[in-house]
Amino acid sequence: MKKLKIFLFIAAFSAVFTFQHRSCAQVVVAHSVISGGGVSSSNGIYGITGTIGQPIVGTSGITPHTIKAGFWNQISYIIIVPLTTIPWNIALPAGWSMVSLGLDIGDASRSGIFPDAISVYEFEKRYNMVTDLSKGKGYWVNLSKAYSTTIEDRAIDKLVLNLTEGWHMIGTISYPLAVGNITQDVPNSIKAIYKYDRCYSRVTDSLRQGEGYWIKVSNNATLTFGPGNLFKTPVVLYGNDFNKDTEFTLPVIFQTGSRSKALNIIFTKNADPAELTALSSMFELPPLPPAGILDVRFLQENTNGLEALFITEDAAAERDILLSIPYDEQLVVKWNKSMLEPGRFMLKDGMGGALFSDIDMSLTDELIVTSTALIPLSGIKFSYLGQDRIVSDYKLLPNYPNPFNPETTIGFQVPKSSFVTLKIYNILGNEVKTLMNKNVAPGSYSVKWDGTDNYGKKASSGVYIYIIRADTGFIQSRRLLLIR
Repeated sequence: MKKLKIFLFIAAFSAVFTFQHRSCAQVVVAHSVISGGGVSSSNGIYGITGTIGQPIVGTSGITPHTIKAGFWNQISYIIIVPLTTIPWNIALPAGWSMVSLGLDIGDASRSGIFPDAISVYEFEKRYNMVTDLSKGKGYWVNLSKAYSTTIEDRAIDKLVLNLTEGWHMIGTISYPLAVGNITQDVPNSIKAIYKYDRCYSRVTDSLRQGEGYWIKVSNNATLTFGPGNLFKTPVVLYGNDFNKDTEFTLPVIFQTGSRSKALNIIFTKNADPAELTALSSMFELPPLPPAGILDVRFLQENTNGLEALFITEDAAAERDILLSIPYDEQLVVKWNKSMLEPGRFMLKDGMGGALFSDIDMSLTDELIVTSTALIPLSGIKFSYLGQDRIVSDYKLLPNYPNPFNPETTIGFQVPKSSFVTLKIYNILGNEVKTLMNKNVAPGSYSVKWDGTDNYGKKASSGVYIYIIRADTGFIQSRRLLLIR
């Protein structure tokens, strides 16, 4: 076959230079300077800097090439020749990772690519264990130990994915591909792309060889991954197209060990409940990862859960927070209390006080739960008291449970900053335990009594009286029953 030679010179239209080819073609670039074994773009041709005889990749992320230099018709030239095989460098930690085929591999079996894998799962409406991997699909792989190797084989230059509406685990091509360069047969079909890096995180730049991704499409769509898409209009993801005024965003950080995940509470103006639900849904997360991976999300009907919750100043809001935590690791939750008004932002124990006392988030900036092995999937609630639910009166609430053993929770409300004491007395009027003796901001509070006295000794069975006093003159009492 006669070699096809195409000469490219400086043009008035100066765009990013990319190589596009068929596997049988060579591209010849006229060039005036070749020195020291290197090739530069001194004559204005872009994207071909490299060393003669070494692989290079064009700026659009297409197949690597070998540069060959020569002399023809009194001008120097370089020939860009496609490589027949390229490397896939695999480096994965022990535990779970999201992966895809990085090359068009002959032996795409689990044992051939990941010999130390405990399991490999795909997602087709639910997780299914697989023994072989396919191009274009994403997978969860669970490794018994860290694993690294290099495989050489044919590159995946192009993928065409036919996806139905909803979430899919996908792979990508063998070269970096900008998110905005994915071709969509139906405009704006792509609504979200996520990867896994110790927890789920949004992808805003590019897809990488060998990595697996979650993608959400809003309708049946055909997506094309490959070269030649450099000038496509970038897709709009992750709610960037909403135009509601944002008052402020409160990040709430969940940490276990070296992992952390943020949920955002976003305050907007002039949005009705339907608009708030629609805005929050733009931040839907992918399906839950396998057990043992840190994952945190707000629960919302008809979604997998959200990483952002939109609320307005006027309307009260309460959401369960779905938790998936590595077994028996300490959970630390952090936020910036200086951003919050007293008495309006609460973290509540979804187990009725078994894990922690309800917290006014304006009074502290940290929650620590040590017994995470006991946390259910919906173990924490976020509660925002809108203007219509601000505490207006002092009130001492009934304890729960009652009767109790070994502990009970006592709640109370304070409408303004006050010095508050809360004490337990026996039926003879003798003080048994001081539960609170401090200044508090307006809001709702709860405190536990574990059935011990001020000296740490267990109180005996019987009826007790708990009394709250405020420096404003407010006083109220109630009875409780301890049964040993």
